Amino acid sequence: MAEPGPGPSVRLLYPFATALEREGVSLEQLLQAAELPRALFDDLNARLSYALAGRFLLAAYQRTKHRALGLEAAKHQDAAQFHLLEYLVSSSDTVQSALGDLVRNQAVFGDFPVFSILPQGEDVLLRYQSLIPQPRMVVEYVLGGLVLSAGRNAPRRPRGLPSRKLRVGAVWFAFPKPVKAYDEYLAFFGDNMRFDAPYNGLLVLRDAARRKLTRANPAAREAIEHQLRAQIEGEGHTRSFTDRVRTLIADAIPGGDFGQEALARKLGLGRTTLKRRLAAEGTGVREVVDEVRKKIALRALLQPELSVIEVAFRSGYEDATAFNKAFKRWTGKSPAKYRSEMRTGTVKRE
Repeated sequence: MAEPGPGPSVRLLYPFATALEREGVSLEQLLQAAELPRALFDDLNARLSYALAGRFLLAAYQRTKHRALGLEAAKHQDAAQFHLLEYLVSSSDTVQSALGDLVRNQAVFGDFPVFSILPQGEDVLLRYQSLIPQPRMVVEYVLGGLVLSAGRNAPRRPRGLPSRKLRVGAVWFAFPKPVKAYDEYLAFFGDNMRFDAPYNGLLVLRDAARRKLTRANPAAREAIEHQLRAQIEGEGHTRSFTDRVRTLIADAIPGGDFGQEALARKLGLGRTTLKRRLAAEGTGVREVVDEVRKKIALRALLQPELSVIEVAFRSGYEDATAFNKAFKRWTGKSPAKYRSEMRTGTVKRE
């Protein structure tokens, strides 16, 4: 039976299930295809392994009629799913402070950080970059959900302007323009989209970032943040030193330097201290690099539009032979065979 593990909150799957149910696909069908126990799915506090969440999303992808399933799922996102975080963000003073609250409390979504704020001159980019490369529909869902959620809390607009979505300077996607789904993207985001961008994210212009939120409440915000932090710490969603190293490695793959010297420098440590602190948590740089590469590869193979060579590159390998050798060591199979068995449901899940 599939087991839970460190990764995303099970709540992130709920909007996908709702979107598919609207198409006539039963929840039980999805759970059975993903080998996800109903009791685990119903546990609001459950964390899933990336493999288990990936199987659920793959099952959804194979059964949907929507060309942009993530955008459809975003429409079914319920504010109550992350109610404390939603209340915290909506009680912030400005749009920019709300984004900061989201970044600081993102452990609600999963065990690894995915959001960061990057200055773009006087504007602000809310970057979304997961430890594991995400299928396009997940990026659609995350950015679409943020636009809708922020729209619920944004200042009132002049008469005649839509009020259900946040107006942003641009929406950045790190993947190529989805030709078949472009009309859905255009209807949802408007024409302020940038594809093949360096990151996935929302570019919030200076004036919008500084705008006051209609429900700003400093006293309520302080109380909610205290309650939320207690909840996060009580559920054990604190980041270990190894988690920090994983994030740095994932940020550097592909094309970056994730050797010991580079990692130590980014952490402000010496190589000896880096090795000692990882050893204290029962691992080492080589083991963590291998773990991250494996997770990236397994996740990327769920994206049918990626060739095996592209998966190898995303996993930090420039040589296909080296990637195939590593993948066989991880799984006992070649990448092509593993992908084929994933599609037919015969693979023994990682």
